[in-house]
Amino acid sequence: MLIVGTYFGDLPRFRPFAEQWLQSVRRHADGAQVRFISDRPGPLLGVECIACSSEPFADCVRPRQSFDVKGALLCDALPRLPANEGVLMIDVDALLLASPWPLLAKFARCPMAMTTDHGALLFVHSATLDGNWSHVLKQNSGVIWFGPSPRRREIPAMYRAAWHELQPVIPWTPKLTHLLEQYAWTLACHRLGVTILPPALNWSTRLLGPCAEVVIDHDYGWGKWGAQPPPVNT
Repeated sequence: MLIVGTYFGDLPRFRPFAEQWLQSVRRHADGAQVRFISDRPGPLLGVECIACSSEPFADCVRPRQSFDVKGALLCDALPRLPANEGVLMIDVDALLLASPWPLLAKFARCPMAMTTDHGALLFVHSATLDGNWSHVLKQNSGVIWFGPSPRRREIPAMYRAAWHELQPVIPWTPKLTHLLEQYAWTLACHRLGVTILPPALNWSTRLLGPCAEVVIDHDYGWGKWGAQPPPVNT
C-alpha cells in the first residue's frame, strides 16, 4: 500500500499543514510507504517525491486555481504509481488519525473511490451535480482511493474528459469555481462505477462535529486559513 499527498504552491504557508499531515501519516500508516506527489525537487520534509508535472494536463489548469494544479499533478502521477498496489491519496491539509486499511479492505479492487461531499450538504448546496449531471452524486476529492485495477490507467483521460465537459457550465454557484477539479473527479468516479467510501475516511470535525469513528479528519473549507484565502497558483 502507498499513501500519497500533493505538495505544491505557496510553500511557506503550506508547510505547517504538510508537517502535521506527515506526522499523522507516519504514526498510522501501518507499514505503508509514504510519498509526496510534487512538481518540486525532492525529497520534501525528508520524504521521497514522485516527480511529475502539471504541463501534460495544462489544458485542465486555469489561472489562480490551485485545485486544478492538484488534479493535473495527480493525473500525471497516476501512471507512475505501482500498478499492483493500492494508493490512498490524502490532501495535505488532512490528518490521519487511525489506520485506514480496515475500512478500505472491501474496496481493495475498486479502481477509484471517494466519500460523498458532506460540504455540499452542510453549505446547503445540491447533493448532486447540476444540469445534465443531476443523477451524479457529488463526492469529495480530498481523499481518493485508487485500487490496483487495470482500469486505473484510464483515469487520467477520464478526468480530462470530465473536466472539459463540465468547464463550460461552471460555476453553477459563483463562489465555487475552484470545485471544477472535484466535480471532474466525481464524474470520472461515477463513470467507473461510482464507489462511496465510508464518511469516517473524509470527515471534518470542525464543520460536522465529533465522530468517534473518524479515521481521516479533513478540515475542508476556507475556515482553516483564517481570514486569508488559501494559496493559489499564478
